[in-house]
Amino acid sequence: VKVKERISSDRELSEKLARIKIYRDVIGINHNEIPAHNTFNTLRQRLGPEGFIEIHRHFVLQAYKLGLLTPPISDVPKMVRDKIILTGDSTFLKAVASTKGEKDDNGNWIFTDDSVAFGKPHHKHKYPVGHRAHTLTSVSGIPIVSRLAPANESDKTHILPLLRTAITRYPKLPFACVILDA
Repeated sequence: VKVKERISSDRELSEKLARIKIYRDVIGINHNEIPAHNTFNTLRQRLGPEGFIEIHRHFVLQAYKLGLLTPPISDVPKMVRDKIILTGDSTFLKAVASTKGEKDDNGNWIFTDDSVAFGKPHHKHKYPVGHRAHTLTSVSGIPIVSRLAPANESDKTHILPLLRTAITRYPKLPFACVILDA
């Protein structure tokens, strides 16, 4: 919910969980079960990146067992029927960081978060600063693997590492092909 709705802080997440019933319904909690904002940070620290990866890996494997990664598509060739078709794309994530309004010795802008960069001009943001989440998703819409990168890095740079990660993380899943945009 936090990422999808672009909620920038844990405090804001707690406040929105209290106000917006559909957020509570999506994550399966009641109004009296809303965690304090510092609970999210404690959980992130306890799990670490490896813990989040393991939770997501379990989710993907369960989705596969339920047939959610291989939806019935009527005109798909036999060689990919009952296999996982992936799509690859990226999404711009606007940064909360700000620029100091100056450049370093190499001519690069200095940001308060050194992992962000200017992305391509966007219809919503004239000068977008942030990241790109590069993701392989099953054709049914379930994300398989993602990588976060500065906004100025293209999909081409990340497709092979994403494929390697998917194959390494899910060696027994029957991946058939990847559909990419231009």
